[in-house]
Amino acid sequence: MTIQGFPFWTQLIAKDFNRVDVTASNETINSVNAGGGALEIASLNATLHGLHFQGFSSNSATVDQFNATALITFTALGQVGGIPQGVTLSQDGNNQVKVTINLGPLSDSAQAQVTKSGPAQIHVHISDFGGIPLDQLGNFNDFTINIPKLPPGVSIQSVSVTQQV
Repeated sequence: MTIQGFPFWTQLIAKDFNRVDVTASNETINSVNAGGGALEIASLNATLHGLHFQGFSSNSATVDQFNATALITFTALGQVGGIPQGVTLSQDGNNQVKVTINLGPLSDSAQAQVTKSGPAQIHVHISDFGGIPLDQLGNFNDFTINIPKLPPGVSIQSVSVTQQV
């Protein structure tokens, strides 16, 4: 965590911080979804503008503006989605994931759409199965990741698929 602005001591005494940057990596959250298990977040970057404490506990803080980005790897997405062995994921355009299956004589690809489906939900849905039989995709053909315990007033604004590892 980095507290921006000058002078720091004046902000601390006033319990009023102009900007606070928070970074984290390799965090795990328990998500409620069809695939089960925990969702691994590779990296998280958040910026809080106007952090104000009314008392000395963190329960009495308010924030004027909060922006954050989180990176979920394809491996983590596949684990939480319950994809079977022999299936790999990669980027396939804006908000699209290419699902490739290679199981002996069966080799083909499908396309999944990744969207925001609620204030704390990310939805993954196979939009084009290609030649892959539905039962070969496990739970990955259609599932929702529910992000628990977001602070009041905080919601997912957008979702994007990138090649970033």
